[in-house]
Amino acid sequence: MLILSGALCATFIFLAVNTNKAIAADGHDHHATHEQGNASNMESLMKGIGKANKKLKKQIMIPDKNKSSIEYLHVMAKNLLACTTHVPSIVPTIPSAKRSQITIDFQIEIIVALQGILEAEKQLLKNNNKAAQAAWVKVAKSIKKNHNKFQADD
Repeated sequence: MLILSGALCATFIFLAVNTNKAIAADGHDHHATHEQGNASNMESLMKGIGKANKKLKKQIMIPDKNKSSIEYLHVMAKNLLACTTHVPSIVPTIPSAKRSQITIDFQIEIIVALQGILEAEKQLLKNNNKAAQAAWVKVAKSIKKNHNKFQADD
């Protein structure tokens, strides 16, 4: 059973009710739509994840920065959750019979990443930075792998 921090739990509830909004690392609201043609919004969400990820990489092992590290994890979680309302850019390039499954696979990979983020947050709350880093490294690798897997070649 997963236990969410108050802030992250509130974020999930907020986004469940308002699935058309996400917060980028720059702090600005970006509106998501169900339209597959809104690639720029998906790019904005991914850039927000990337910025938070880079900042987290520099500080996740520093106990005095655990609060800030948790905030970066929240940005990543918010943006990942917002990505679930999008269709991966690779979908139009694959046979129609496989499109539904690739979209489901995309959503499942987001859930896996969110679980890893929650584990990293739990470890930071326990001041176990080594375990938090291990969880975060898995998330970062998963996001990178899946970004390439679900993105259409330019």
